[in-house]
Amino acid sequence: MRTCAAAVAAAAAVFVPAAGAATPVPIAPITPGDEGATTAVSAPAGAAAQPVQLTVTIKTELQCGRIRAGSILVTLPSAMRLSASIPRDSVTLNGAAPASMAVTGHIVALKVAPKPGIICDVIGPGVIRIVFARSAGLGNPMDAGSYAVTVHSGTVSGTAHLSITA
Repeated sequence: MRTCAAAVAAAAAVFVPAAGAATPVPIAPITPGDEGATTAVSAPAGAAAQPVQLTVTIKTELQCGRIRAGSILVTLPSAMRLSASIPRDSVTLNGAAPASMAVTGHIVALKVAPKPGIICDVIGPGVIRIVFARSAGLGNPMDAGSYAVTVHSGTVSGTAHLSITA
């Protein structure tokens, strides 16, 4: 009996803080850095090159490392050449084709379908990589220079500067 009482007292000393112990201080929330940072690279990068592969990235929030369901809007420079429609299988979002897409002028709307089943609810910083393959038919602007490419994903947006060489 005394052994049991001693064990309970020892456990209580470990699990119950002593009177006068320091009060825990809350920490500041963790915020991801560079949210909205965007890059854009065309290959080849020469003026008037067509077709080209365009790779655009944006740092944003991902859910369990996955792109959240919704729309991603990519606004291409008005000087960039593109057709009225782009084949869906010529564009990838982190390696997968979008659920659907539409082209209006120089704005490409990419739809991300919700993931089936149960996924975790951890929201953390990550990168969305959008690749327009050469089969998308994009063409670089006719003149060398720096051109803005804007990406909107959820509440995050960013603008990259696409460098086109002579």
